Amino acid sequence: LRDLLCDPEPSLCIITSQTLLLVQMASAEPKPKQRVNWLQKLMGRSSA
Repeated sequence: LRDLLCDPEPSLCIITSQTLLLVQMASAEPKPKQRVNWLQKLMGRSSA
């Protein structure tokens, strides 16, 4: 993902930086269930 941060396409840089932020937030979350929810949101899946 870090290579995409230097991509000449601005939208790829934005999406990549948001993805990295979500991954960092998910890994910092102490509760495994919340971590899974963040990863599901990251992958476009909503928990019902």
